[in-house]
Amino acid sequence: THGIAHHDGMCQRLLHGHRCRIQIMVGEERRPDLEHYVSRDVLGSHVHIATPSQFKGGMIEPGMRGKTHEPVTLAYEGSQGYFEATMPADRVFCVETETSIECIARELARLVKREENTAERVRVTCFEGIDKGSVAEA
Repeated sequence: THGIAHHDGMCQRLLHGHRCRIQIMVGEERRPDLEHYVSRDVLGSHVHIATPSQFKGGMIEPGMRGKTHEPVTLAYEGSQGYFEATMPADRVFCVETETSIECIARELARLVKREENTAERVRVTCFEGIDKGSVAEA
């Protein structure tokens, strides 16, 4: 799930969700093992994607998922109203600037590059719905 405070549509709602496919390439090779790692171990089946500006209690560094079950509180004001939620830190993945598919793909590409410690190009494609998605390289 995610929430974008300045979005005009339903993505403004905190805990608004999407299901997206992910494709990861390292150099010219598709890496299903990394796709599995990102989708299962990094994001998991229940994760909320947040930005540093959304944290009102607790904090997680960008590019990381919370490590503990300690609660964090996320909140923001949008044109549709005030949104706030408290959840375990290990259910939150933090991205640097915005929870859009473009920023999520960019953060995942950086994470894979860092985890693989490779000089090769890492390309992450996040598919979102029909004719939507993003490609990011690190």
